[in-house]
Amino acid sequence: MKIWEIPTPALILEEPVMQENRKKMAAIVEKAGVALRPHYKSHKSKQLAKMQMADGAKGLAAAKLGEAEDLVEAGISDVLIANEITQPSKIAKVAELAKQSRITVCVDQIQNVKDLSEAAQQAGSTIYVFVEYNIGQNRCGVDTFEECYTLAKAVTEAEGLVFDGIEAYAGHLAHEYDYDKRYAATMVIEDTLRALKQYLEERAIPVKEISGVSTGTVTFRAQMENMECSGTMYTEVQPGSYLFMDSAYNQVGLSFQSSLFLLASVISTKKDLVVTDAGLKTASVDMGTPVLVGYPEAKSDMSEEHISHVITDHPFHINDLVRYIPSHCCTTVNLHDRIYLVRGEDVLDVIQVDSRGKSY
Repeated sequence: MKIWEIPTPALILEEPVMQENRKKMAAIVEKAGVALRPHYKSHKSKQLAKMQMADGAKGLAAAKLGEAEDLVEAGISDVLIANEITQPSKIAKVAELAKQSRITVCVDQIQNVKDLSEAAQQAGSTIYVFVEYNIGQNRCGVDTFEECYTLAKAVTEAEGLVFDGIEAYAGHLAHEYDYDKRYAATMVIEDTLRALKQYLEERAIPVKEISGVSTGTVTFRAQMENMECSGTMYTEVQPGSYLFMDSAYNQVGLSFQSSLFLLASVISTKKDLVVTDAGLKTASVDMGTPVLVGYPEAKSDMSEEHISHVITDHPFHINDLVRYIPSHCCTTVNLHDRIYLVRGEDVLDVIQVDSRGKSY
């Protein structure tokens, strides 16, 4: 199959670029001395999850229970649900999943600890637990060392649960475009986590793992020997977008390159107008509109099934193929059932987006 035979609009993945991104991430985590736990929410593909395990990942991070179920079904033996699971029916499913795979969940409430413990005992399973610490995202997570200690102690004393460490995800820094601000905030986080670990361990709570870090800050962890500390406090990192990249991440100035594109066809033209068959149903806009390759300044006027561009004296004709860089790869992938793996003009494979819509 050739690329021009793909029914558009469709996602395509440039295999050589993706391979380079994989190599770069492998070098980063090796130099940093941390484990790789890629975030499944970026690609939602069992095939790509297995590829990442083959790359040496210790396991995968899932955003939701539905994603974790698919990962366990795919044979992934170590799954972190990097979120709080509080609904009773979902907690029961977590306890059942924990009989098939090593499952870790996050907590920030004492009642959640009690509910997880009860479900684990009923199912006869063991659930691993991270206490989530708020390091600036201001979303989930406890806010003080004392709260963290109280929860960690409760987990260690709960039947069916194992306290495994801290979840500390600085998502608010992922797209901080100012390098100096991103660097300074990273150092503050490292200092905070160092002090938190010491606080817990002085109170007889061993901290085995500290998990977090996005694509936007992972490189700093490989540079720690050149910073004002001896090394990162993180034991594992959760980058997701590094495989694909997107226009939002491209503005951060990272070494990873765009491998994921939205392929579209020109369906109408006028002297200064180009209209393609992509639209809001195939490209997310939560972080801006997709970027037309070759015309980064072209404004995208989007409707459900069309993207229109005003381009003076454009060269496009009907049925010309164009490429867009998604503004946000994670939410764009969730709009598609499949991704076409390509090299040049050749389609190498069709990758299923198995967990599309698994947002529960």
